[in-house]
Formats: sequence, structure tokens, C-alpha cells
Amino acid sequence: MSSNYFISYPLKPLYKYTTVIFKRVSYLISSIKKRNQTYGLEGNELTRELCNLVCSIEGGKYCILVSSGLSSIFTTYIAFLKSGYGVLVPENVYYPNYSSLIFLSSRYNINIIRYKPDFNKFTLLSKCISLNLRLVFIEAPGSITFEIPNLSSLLYIANRTNSVVVYDNTYSCGFSFRPFNYGADISIQALTKFYSGSNDIFMGAIITRSKHIFNILKDASLNIGFSPKSEDCYSIIRGIHNLYSNFSSSESKAYALARFLLKLPFVSKVFHPALKCNIYYNRWKKYFSGSSGLVTFVFSRFVSRYEINNFIDGLKLFKIGYSWGGSISLVMLYFDLHLKRRYLSNCSNNIFIRLYIGKDSLVDLKSDILESYIYNIRK
Repeated sequence: MSSNYFISYPLKPLYKYTTVIFKRVSYLISSIKKRNQTYGLEGNELTRELCNLVCSIEGGKYCILVSSGLSSIFTTYIAFLKSGYGVLVPENVYYPNYSSLIFLSSRYNINIIRYKPDFNKFTLLSKCISLNLRLVFIEAPGSITFEIPNLSSLLYIANRTNSVVVYDNTYSCGFSFRPFNYGADISIQALTKFYSGSNDIFMGAIITRSKHIFNILKDASLNIGFSPKSEDCYSIIRGIHNLYSNFSSSESKAYALARFLLKLPFVSKVFHPALKCNIYYNRWKKYFSGSSGLVTFVFSRFVSRYEINNFIDGLKLFKIGYSWGGSISLVMLYFDLHLKRRYLSNCSNNIFIRLYIGKDSLVDLKSDILESYIYNIRK
């Protein structure tokens, strides 16, 4: 059969090596001087291909791959924070992020400054100056409850303190928000989420447009020794043509499900940034071109914890588990957010239920929620 009937799929073969072989001593010396690759830990053809793809989506020029989303956060902290430096993080940040800062602070005297979604710019700036701020971390919408801060005010604080601006852009997957258009020096992606797509790969990416920042990050990453598996890079590249369609499908179903939840009796609040009833809707509209595949809700005080547990146990399509971004629809509940976020101090009796929308159809997901709701909440 003629080759005209076939379309070549542009996928590189699987590369695996630890040792880089040099044909001559002069080649080795040249690579050392030019800081070119001398060992397999620095990547291979597959990692470079994935870096190029991530940069093209995120709008960056340089990318470093590490072993998980949390690794990308930790590597960035190690690269830019020193003893006596301050770091500004939101109260609604991904909690392992904050936990890693506690670890660093207890050993290396890092000053942690936390900000609420609605902060006073000048009061916060004064505190940041007194604590020697050097890095501003932004995660918006925030974890679980999806609040959005005033990005202009955060950039003002960063500029006044000459701080590096780091943005965790995992929520948007690089599609519905462009951090480099809003002053970010570094963007972070947990490729474990949508990029992996199958709930079976850990990987993170650190993206920047600055060669100087890239070299600092590269030194930190190499000295820590983070390196993703070639097989995992291959798997992500192989499925990356599905990335946008998977993200878009999850996004649209999550929004529809958020509107559906608003209509259920005994549901007191629904958290989704694209809902017009959300107090941060105008900020979302200003900064974002879309949302993502997550929605959180809270039952009213008339629903007991026992009923909530039974409701979640009764779900068939939503599996109980952490993380999101893959093909499996997930549910997770949070009992103690008010202890971790001061601005939620009046929500001590609330149990926050977060849903991630996977490959399941919207009709089936609504039926799954409704059946468990009727049997466990309305019986």
C-alpha cells in the first residue's frame, strides 16, 4: 500500500540513559565549559520535547521538569529563599505548599507571610518590608474554595520589595489564564493533573521567560537531584493532543454541575469562580478566560455529618480520593478549613465537599449526586 495513505505521528522514541558518552576529551571539556549536558539527570530528547510543549502552552521560553507538582514548588523555594528572607503566600494555598514552607522555616529561618483573599495593600506591604520579602507566591483561584485576590496589588507589593513572582497555574492548565501577561516571573504546573490525564503519573514543571531565572532554577534542581522518568514523559507527550479537549470537557461539566448544585435544597453554598453569585466573579472575569473542572459545595446546618458521610459513601461515579485532573471523577471532604484559614473562622461547622469532574457524562454525574442525595439527605 502506498505511504500516501499513512500519516506519520510525531512521537519520539523512548530514550533512557544515565551516562552521557563523549567521543573525545575535547567534547567533554566543551560541554562542561558551555554548561551543556554531561549526565543523564539533566534530561534527554524526551524531556526537552515535553519542555517545549509545556512552554508553548504556558507562554514561556524555558522549562524544568521535576518529579511532582510539589517538587516544582519546593525547588522554586530552595532556589530563591535564604535565611532571613520572607515569602508571601495566600491562606488558601494548596496545603502541602504551606507545609513545605513550615519545614523550610523551622530549619532555615524563612519568614512566612500569609495573605487573605481580600487584603489591605499598604498594611500588607508594610509587613512584607519588615520581614524582608523576596518571593510572592500566587495561587488563584485558591485551593478548594477558589477565591481570587487582587493581582495588581500583589504585583505592586512584589515591585516595591524587588521580589520574584511565582504563580501556580495548575488550575487553568495554561489555557484559561496567562500568568506571564500578569507579571509572573515563574509559572508552575503540576503535570500530575490534566497533563497526566490518567491518575498514574507524578510530574511537575517550572516555566519562565528569563534565562537568568532559568539558570538559578536549573542549579537548584540539579543539586536536589530531581528528574522525571522517561516513560512518564513519553506517556504525557503521547496523550498531549487530548489535553485541551479533556480540560475543556471537564471545565464545562463542572460549571453545569455547579449550577445544578445551586438548585438543590439543603445546599447552602457553592464555590465556583464562574458563578455570578460568587463574590469574586468580577475578578475572575477580569483575569480569566475560563475556569476548570472543580466545584466545591457546603450543605446547610440542617444536614448532619453522619448524613454527609453517607451521601459521599453513596456516590458511585465519584470516587473518594485526593488530587484531580485525570479521567476519574473524584470527591474529597474537608472538615478543618477554618483552622487553616483565618478568614473562614465563622465556618467551623461547615464540611466542604470538593468534586472533580472526570470523563463521566454530565447526565450520569447529576444522576449519581441526585440518587445519593435523595437516599441519604432527603429520606
